[in-house]
Amino acid sequence: MGVLKGNVERASCSDTLFAGVLALLFVGALPLSAYTDPGSGLLIWQMAGAFFVGCVYQLRKFLIRLRKRK
Repeated sequence: MGVLKGNVERASCSDTLFAGVLALLFVGALPLSAYTDPGSGLLIWQMAGAFFVGCVYQLRKFLIRLRKRK
């Protein structure tokens, strides 16, 4: 029973911490003005494409290693 009680206390502490951080985020929110230049969209697409190609390469490399084992 002591272990269960300890888990309940930890959960309530983390819930309190989460609620406090969430409250600070809402209270501390200020209106921001940001500028993005036209090239930012292209940079985001380029990073997404590089991530996709890298994932495909790593998956292919993993599958080749898996086939060599069998």
